[in-house]
Amino acid sequence: MPTDNSHSNWHVRCVSVPGPDTDLSLHVAFDNARFLFGCGEGTQRAFVQKRLGLRGLNAIFLPNSESRTRGGLPGVLLTAADAGLDRVDVVGPPDTSHYLATLRTSVMRQVLHLFFSPGQGRELIFRRDRFEVEPHCTSVYAAPGTAEVVYQTPNLTVKAVTLIPNSVYPDPRPEGPPEDWDPTVPSFRPSQLSRPNLERWRKMIVQDLFGRELRPRPTYKTDPEAPAPSPRQATNPFVYPPNGYINAIRADSRYLLPLPSEVEQATDLVYICQAPDVRGKFDVARANALRVPNGPARGRLVRGESLEVDDPSAPGGKRTVRPEDCLIGGGPGAVFILVSCTADTLPALLSSGEFHAYQPLSPIRGETEALKVHLMVHRVPRVIWRDPRYQAWMNLFGPDTQVRGSFLAYCSTLAHTRTPQHLIADTEDYANDAYFTSTAWNSVQLSLINWDIFPFPYVGNGSSRFEGDTLPPNTSFLVPNLQVKMHPAGQAEVVPNHEKDRSMPNNPKAIEAARTEVFLADDMEPYVKACVKARDATFRDPRFKAPPTFPGDDIVVTTLGTGSALPSKYRNVSATHLDIPGTGGILLDCGEGTLGQLRRRFGPDGVRKLYSDLKMIFISHMHADHHLGLHAILEDRFKQGFTSPLYILGPNRIAMGMQETATWQRPASDEALENVRFINTFRTQKEPIVTIDENSSYNSTFETDESQVRETISANLMGLSAEDMYEDYLNGARRWPLVETVGGSVAVNRAHWSTVYRMIKDLGLWSFHTPFVDHRGKAFGLVLQGRRPVEWKVVYSGDTMPCDALIESGKNATLLIHEATLEDDKPELAAVKGHSTFSQAIDVGRRMKARNILLNHFSQRYPKVPKLPAPSPDEEGSVRPIISISFDLMSIKLGDMWKMAHYMDPISELFAESEAEEGDNSAEAVEHDVNASVEDEEGLANDGKRTKSSTPKTPATTATEQESIIQGHGRKYALTGIPMKTKGQMPVKVYASKAERIQAREMRRAARKRAASEASGGSPEGSTHEPEESPSSSGPMAKRPKSDEGLEELQSSQAELPASSKDDQKGAGPVKSDEGLDESQSPKAEP
Repeated sequence: MPTDNSHSNWHVRCVSVPGPDTDLSLHVAFDNARFLFGCGEGTQRAFVQKRLGLRGLNAIFLPNSESRTRGGLPGVLLTAADAGLDRVDVVGPPDTSHYLATLRTSVMRQVLHLFFSPGQGRELIFRRDRFEVEPHCTSVYAAPGTAEVVYQTPNLTVKAVTLIPNSVYPDPRPEGPPEDWDPTVPSFRPSQLSRPNLERWRKMIVQDLFGRELRPRPTYKTDPEAPAPSPRQATNPFVYPPNGYINAIRADSRYLLPLPSEVEQATDLVYICQAPDVRGKFDVARANALRVPNGPARGRLVRGESLEVDDPSAPGGKRTVRPEDCLIGGGPGAVFILVSCTADTLPALLSSGEFHAYQPLSPIRGETEALKVHLMVHRVPRVIWRDPRYQAWMNLFGPDTQVRGSFLAYCSTLAHTRTPQHLIADTEDYANDAYFTSTAWNSVQLSLINWDIFPFPYVGNGSSRFEGDTLPPNTSFLVPNLQVKMHPAGQAEVVPNHEKDRSMPNNPKAIEAARTEVFLADDMEPYVKACVKARDATFRDPRFKAPPTFPGDDIVVTTLGTGSALPSKYRNVSATHLDIPGTGGILLDCGEGTLGQLRRRFGPDGVRKLYSDLKMIFISHMHADHHLGLHAILEDRFKQGFTSPLYILGPNRIAMGMQETATWQRPASDEALENVRFINTFRTQKEPIVTIDENSSYNSTFETDESQVRETISANLMGLSAEDMYEDYLNGARRWPLVETVGGSVAVNRAHWSTVYRMIKDLGLWSFHTPFVDHRGKAFGLVLQGRRPVEWKVVYSGDTMPCDALIESGKNATLLIHEATLEDDKPELAAVKGHSTFSQAIDVGRRMKARNILLNHFSQRYPKVPKLPAPSPDEEGSVRPIISISFDLMSIKLGDMWKMAHYMDPISELFAESEAEEGDNSAEAVEHDVNASVEDEEGLANDGKRTKSSTPKTPATTATEQESIIQGHGRKYALTGIPMKTKGQMPVKVYASKAERIQAREMRRAARKRAASEASGGSPEGSTHEPEESPSSSGPMAKRPKSDEGLEELQSSQAELPASSKDDQKGAGPVKSDEGLDESQSPKAEP
């Protein structure tokens, strides 16, 4: 092991542990390098919650092929690139390149390029403008139980020990040398390639994933190293022209990748990480005593070389002096081991001889001195760490430990008194502690308004995992924020959360106590008073005592993720669940982390009930923030034993990704997979599909639409013959679907329409429609209508600008769920990015004559609550819709949505300070193509510009239209339905500093109090007014500025009016923030 003292200080920090919405993630930090072990769903959000950045990240290590351990990799890679990194390496099990290749239809960078570095078959290089981002993607292929150096830098050398179950079948693909194969011919099939050539093909796809340049597609009939000509040429991006060159505007998706072999899927990796040996400090006194001469001889000792010196007292007159005789404080580099193991791979772990060098108590270690392991983290289930064989294997590493001190005291509070060397991250019987505490505290505070609409997140019953557990010596459970100093060896400590990130109680009683604490806190008094007024106004509303009844009022909407682009502390990415009585459950989009959100909202029993009722999952388009959580939900559903019919609606590339991904198919039987039925939304976008008589013949209905056939063919997903499909099924290259879904044949069309009408029957629908919407690439909305006599209609916009097709299809909707990504002062940005502003979304609902409008998909630049425009009068005098904003984990019945008008006052009081948090990279993500997919390029005209929408722009605010604003902490917050007494829009003051902003706020408050006192005949109170503490300085329950006096009464009087007597209002003018984002804290994504 080389010696290096330049950057030897390092530590290991636990960012997250296995839980309902996270998995193990360890952050290894040197002075000049960062490494990440484990990258499950929620990793990005965990970094934001802990105020950690991805800058400086050098490598990511994946322990196995489970979706929970690598589901966050796509987002982390893209965010790391946007953070300006110049290199990221990815190391993982044998199917790592396959996993990255399956992302080719949804994850891309317009300015990020990926290609193989010359002469290195395993290295993938990103290039980004002037920067060079080089993730070397290493798929580890090694003999079972053996160790291979998979990563080496001056900071760290990483060996991987491969664990393969004895029960898996060997890879049926031949190993042989590269044979001739030509991907440009129609007969090419990746499933027929040998394993080496299949790995090359996968990496060629990943190479194109981030590339846009013309390059040749080499064949192995020619020289694969032949240089590519430089001139670009216009060509069809989906067809190889005769000269063999392609426009790599998108990765090759013409051919489906075969599923990874069982060996590739079942492999676990154990990582052994060792830092360079540490050079000690030269001890001059010792050197003099040993007669070491001055000069070059002492330099040889410093460099680690032994030498002979004259010593008359020694035999032969010579003495050998070793470096350790004169150097103090040095020694071997610290060693850290991460074990990932299951019951299937345990025998391979116990039989491996690669660990003997680190086990001083091993009987077969030999005479060499064992290297001391400073830290071992065991990512294993309870059945493993409680196994006597595994505990005996752990004991072979000896009793020495470097983890001590304050963490020992922490463990003693958890009924542990042993010094922990081994830290266990249990993958099954984990604690349910709330990890994303910011959104959890939001739920607790919002529950003071309405417990049913804003319930607590699930945290279990608070029982301790430590009760009744007999842990091996020197062992404890890993906890978040634990930081272990590796060199210089020091005390392990639990790093405290930021002052604003208060820990969440872990049982219902403690949460209720925290809720009471919020209620009684002095600095929460304005908010509590606003809650009381809002509840009183709700009780006085005529609709409370005699609620009107409309079809669909019993539909329950749960907003699981309400943010756009990237997850943040307060909002996860897109996901909405509908519970429709008589129809079942419908999931609208499912971005990364949706499974964790389901678990937090409903708990284990609730998730099982949800799975039993789940009938449909709709994916609106291919942007990553709308579908990266799909496979995890399908996998978890099968693991819990639910095999009832489930309809997946989405673009055809969703089906492609499902076909190529083994993780969700592995737990399911063939019969269960047959019940997963896919519907291509392009085929249902032309017009609404209505129910037909059950006795009608399908033959007259399934007429082939030539335009649909041409569209399917243009996607270049070549269908397979029945013989080829059966062959792929027999050799394990394919499992789902069991029938072909691609192509324009009569058989494919008949199968498609059969599935469509079966879904209509199973869900009890009258009609459904997936109209094209105006977003980047191919994006779809969803319109569902229930059967008579309960004829409800639900419309979901997905991501879109105002769209005439959606408005027409959704006429007289019961509920419109519409994106409102940006505030009204950014219409140009919204148009460029294919999104809607708040006023535009509301205007769509008015034109649609929707009864209820629920706004979601807010930009993460509004971390807590967006600023809504006030409605404006409707020129046609139509009934004003009920409008509501949404929060993560909120559940609301349509019949109760009118209450949200009363609740806006306390909500705005609670979130009066809405600033981007330090370390949150998502605030400006919507302004950049952070989720750009290959379909974005297909949606662009040849000149690179978007086709202009036919939807008229929202009218500008006139002098007669009023806007209601709450002023607080230098920001303006608009409330629906509160008219202002002054005319025109209030000017927006831009303050030079936060102190000036606070001072101006206090002056406004004092002026209001004096005016109120003078009006009532009292004496001015300005001289006795005590300034309140700054909201940013009092932690998670920061004191909020008081709202303008009298607004509560105005809002209540407006909300109490019957819906039919209220005038619709148009969207107000732009509401500007007094301050922008702190760019030093929120690095911009690349445009």
